[in-house]
Amino acid sequence: MFILEGAADAEVPLYVMGNPRLGDLLKDVPKGPRITGVRDEVGRLQAQLVVEFDSIAEAENLVESTVRETLLDPGADYRDSILSHGVMNPVEAVLVELRFADGSPPLPGVAMYDGTSRGTNSSLVRYHDTTQTPVQNMARVAQELRDAMVTPSRKRRAAYLKEAGAARLTYQRDGLTMPVLRQFQARRIPVRLIVGAQFSDEGNLNELPAAITAAQSTRHISVNP
Repeated sequence: MFILEGAADAEVPLYVMGNPRLGDLLKDVPKGPRITGVRDEVGRLQAQLVVEFDSIAEAENLVESTVRETLLDPGADYRDSILSHGVMNPVEAVLVELRFADGSPPLPGVAMYDGTSRGTNSSLVRYHDTTQTPVQNMARVAQELRDAMVTPSRKRRAAYLKEAGAARLTYQRDGLTMPVLRQFQARRIPVRLIVGAQFSDEGNLNELPAAITAAQSTRHISVNP
C-alpha cells in the first residue's frame, strides 16, 4: 500500500466504517456497513472503497452510535493526553464513496479504519464545555460528528479557517487560555491516508477491504488497562 501522511481538520475523517477493532466489545453499535473495492474502466483495483447503506439516516446513526459507545469505553479515554500533547499517533483512513439504496446522492469522503478513539476524544477535548455535564458534552460530540458527515467540504473548511483564525487572535490578545489550548491541541489531527495499492491477485474484488482489515487487525491490539 502507498500512504500519504499529513495533518487534517479533525472533522474531515468520517466514522462510517464503524469501529471494527472494538466491534465485539461495543454493545449498541449497529452492524458494519457493506464495503467493497472499486475498479476503474479497465478493471484495475483502485485505492478506495464503496460503503453501502440503505439511507443517509442509517449512516448517521452508525456515526452517532460509534462515537457514543467509543466515548463510554474507559479504555478509550485519551483526553488528558490529547490536551497535553495533541493527537500523537495518526489516524488511518481510506478514500470512500458512500452509496445509498434509497436513491440519495452518493457522498465522497475519507473514512477512518483505525483511530476512532483518538478522533472522538479529540472532539471531546475541543467541544468541552465546563457548564455542561459529561453526558451533555458527549451528546454534543456525537451530534457534531453526525452532522459533519453530510456537511459539504467547502463549508467545513470555512468553519475550520474561521475557528483557527479566532483562536490565533484570542491567543495574541489573552495568551494561552484553556479554550485556545483546546483548539490548538485538538483542531487538527495527523492522518495516514491510503492513496495507492498493488496486489498480487487483481481478480479479487474484496482484496483492498481484506488488506485493510488485515493491516488494521495487527495494530493496536493490546487493551489499555
